[in-house]
Amino acid sequence: MSFFQKLNFSRKSKAAIEGGKGFALRSKLLLMLLAAVMSAILVMAVLDYRHGKDALVKTVSDKLTALRVAKTNQVEWYFKNLRSTVSVIGDTPSVGNALRDMSEAFKVQLGETELSQKRLDALDDYYQKTYLPKLEQVNDSGNLIVELFWPLSKAGRAAQALYIAENEHKIGEKDNLFKSPDNGIYDEIHAKYHGYFRDVIRYQGFYDIFLIDGESGNIVYSVYKEADFGTNLLKGPYAHTGLGRLFQGLKADHQKGKVLMVDFQRYAPSYNVPSAFVGAPIYSDKGKFIGVMAVQFSLNRLNKFMKSGKSWYGEGLGKTGELYLVGDDKLMRTNSRFLEEDKKSYMASLKAANIPASMIDQIDKLNTSVLLHHVDTDAVLKAFEGQSNVEFMRDYRGKKIISSYAPMDIPDLRWAVLAEISEKEAMQPQQEYGRKLMITSAIILLLLTLASILLSTLFLKPINALVSGIRRVNEGEQNVRVKRQSNDEIGELTEMFNTMTTQIDQRDGVISEQTEAYERLLYKLYPVPIAERMKMGESKIVMSSHQISVMFILIHNFSKLTESWDAKDSLELLNEIVDSFDDIAETMGVEKVKTIGEHYLAACGLSVPSLDHARRGLDFTHALGKELALINARHDIDLALRVGMHSGPIKAGLIGSRTFTYDIWGMSLNIARRIVYEAKPNMIRVSTQTYHMLNAAGDFGEEIMVKTTALGNIATYEQKLDLSVDDNRMAGNQKKKPNKEKKQGGLLARQTTSKAAE
Repeated sequence: MSFFQKLNFSRKSKAAIEGGKGFALRSKLLLMLLAAVMSAILVMAVLDYRHGKDALVKTVSDKLTALRVAKTNQVEWYFKNLRSTVSVIGDTPSVGNALRDMSEAFKVQLGETELSQKRLDALDDYYQKTYLPKLEQVNDSGNLIVELFWPLSKAGRAAQALYIAENEHKIGEKDNLFKSPDNGIYDEIHAKYHGYFRDVIRYQGFYDIFLIDGESGNIVYSVYKEADFGTNLLKGPYAHTGLGRLFQGLKADHQKGKVLMVDFQRYAPSYNVPSAFVGAPIYSDKGKFIGVMAVQFSLNRLNKFMKSGKSWYGEGLGKTGELYLVGDDKLMRTNSRFLEEDKKSYMASLKAANIPASMIDQIDKLNTSVLLHHVDTDAVLKAFEGQSNVEFMRDYRGKKIISSYAPMDIPDLRWAVLAEISEKEAMQPQQEYGRKLMITSAIILLLLTLASILLSTLFLKPINALVSGIRRVNEGEQNVRVKRQSNDEIGELTEMFNTMTTQIDQRDGVISEQTEAYERLLYKLYPVPIAERMKMGESKIVMSSHQISVMFILIHNFSKLTESWDAKDSLELLNEIVDSFDDIAETMGVEKVKTIGEHYLAACGLSVPSLDHARRGLDFTHALGKELALINARHDIDLALRVGMHSGPIKAGLIGSRTFTYDIWGMSLNIARRIVYEAKPNMIRVSTQTYHMLNAAGDFGEEIMVKTTALGNIATYEQKLDLSVDDNRMAGNQKKKPNKEKKQGGLLARQTTSKAAE
């Protein structure tokens, strides 16, 4: 039965509508309604579309800028830390002693060594059969000749013969030789210091370390013994490289405390691996300049910073977004995302963008865009002019993009950082929204046209009353009622409207109460980010974090203490402890995962990433120790904490399809859970990963090795919990005792009984 049939117009009403005047009035009303509706829909659609576009552009711009700023801070911190590290190492007395001793021994032993023809032939074979063929594979200048790379000095040739040509270890492992078979004075000194420098580069992640004689310019020591070892940086084959310029700069200006850095270039001794150098002057114990310590480092860490483990989707960069660095020579300092993801499409886009064929061939041959791809976009030009902004423009492939660009603040380097995403991908939600808006507008227009035809046939007065009531309900007004003005179908419709609004008011009230109760329960059961996602309707929630700290905490002696208590008193004490721990976790930015009896599991850096998650986790456990000390004093009991802590990757999410449980899992949890049982009461046991992240060796004891079957041997360190309590808090804690003593048969009475039994 149709809506018109339900209305069941009387014959008189139909006749009036079908009459000339009725038809004319209906037509006028219909035309006015349609004109108004169409105009309103059009204006609202246009304004809504524009506002949506502006909002989307702002959102994308803010996201790109946030990513750019975060990466900028990370890279700038890395270089600042690198310079500080080199300065500190270079200022170490043992480094000065090493340079002094090696320089002298280099002259005495190696400088006076006459190489036999056999050794000269072995050195020539190294260059002819190993070094030059491998270098030619990554070099674009054709065949190379030995004379261009041959060490000029007798000492340099002797050093390379002993530690490179006659070194039985393969390329990349030459550092395994501590002492040449000649057993000369240089060999003795080399064996004395080599282990220290090798440990430094492994711990710091350097590529190589060089000691350079300040007077002669000879490289008297290198950890990895590549083709630059033993050469002269004033007139030798590598004097014009980045390492040569670094040494010459520090030799000319070697004021104490100075640190100099040279930008990345392809470095022949390392087979054209893009390398940068940072160095510091070295002084004798009498304050005399004796040379330079230089550190060679590669782009590996920078690429890791910028790519975040290639988790572009996880960082919100979608299919086409990328973050990269460009030097003042307009060459890339980090690899292109598109080369790593889809080399074929990337090479095709370079050809389409009219990139020189020679550059494309080199990128294809070396499988990298670093120091090869010339980026001369407007974003790069503006960044090197000191500007920082977000704009629509074209990228180095000629694609339309949104680019957030800015210069970087790194001493001795002039770089720009860019965060970009394709305009098409960025604006895709707006295009989809526009399509849906058009469809929705068409549907609404059609429905309103039909409604207008119907409304134009009804008596205006009761309809206006109903429309007014509907409008009030639509605007959110409650308790809306329309006075019934007739006993016909319109009157019945009015009554139905009144009944409907009453039901809506009642239902809205019930829904509102249930919604509030549900939200309160969510926030009590789950962390805020998880609760927010569950409110949006998600049920399969999983997260993965590459670096967090997990704290597995055991309330020691709780079960023994409460064994003779009734369940209510035990629960009351446990709730007091857990609630206070939860308050501290919320205050310190630590996420509580769950409790299992007297076990308390927490994590830092999980839902909200944190660079100092290890330090926060350590401070959190100390705060728990202080809180438990207050609780012990308040109830005259003796509980302790045992803490296991590990830093590493973790996974988290909702487990179960019927009953949800928020939990974490992974090796990091297993390690923390395993080592907590090795911790002594009121002690924190941390893994070696956490120990190095805390960078506070003086605060911990000696290394303790934990032997396990499933996890292998785990190196751990212990630190005593800080149980000191602020005097003001202790005074406030004391004031609560009289109230506890008044509680008959409760917690205090149970404690007294337990102590008497003991």
